[in-house]
Amino acid sequence: EFLEDATWNVLSNAIAKAGKAVGQKETEKIIALYAGIADGDLATGAVLAGGGTVMSWTKLLSLWYAIKSEKWMANVLAINDMQMAQLLNDATFTNAQYLQSGQTDVEAGVVSGALGMKIVSSPLVPNGTAYAIDTSVASVMLLRRDVTVQDWEDVKSGKFGVRATTRFGLGILRANAVAKMTNIKTTLT
Repeated sequence: EFLEDATWNVLSNAIAKAGKAVGQKETEKIIALYAGIADGDLATGAVLAGGGTVMSWTKLLSLWYAIKSEKWMANVLAINDMQMAQLLNDATFTNAQYLQSGQTDVEAGVVSGALGMKIVSSPLVPNGTAYAIDTSVASVMLLRRDVTVQDWEDVKSGKFGVRATTRFGLGILRANAVAKMTNIKTTLT
């Protein structure tokens, strides 16, 4: 069966891809900003040791407490997808005894929050590293110019599409509102 004269919005798809690329670039820069904080400036004055073991409730508590000890309140835990899989393999999360209803969705493969922290996983966070952050004071992202999407065409090569541009700045405000843990096991078990 063939579709004849089918229509779809090609530019809409291109704009969505451009928006995703801009978002990925912003995320990479934000993670690099947190990774660039000197170890002595982090919460507790040092990087927390993961001990070469899997991400667990105990490690989550260590990260949370590191921020709490600096008199801040962690509201985001940024981890790699592998560490999310490790949490989903931890009975504390799969049984959800310590979490509010709906905080763990095993079917969707998500632990959405614990200890007041929204848990976000991304392949952009280095495998084996976790960050607990009080985003209300840790850093700032200033938009100088919103995302602008323009048509793009190269007549000579016959190529066309869209391009997206933006201007933003990033900066650390309170480095001790960020806790970093490294040497977390990089495999599931």
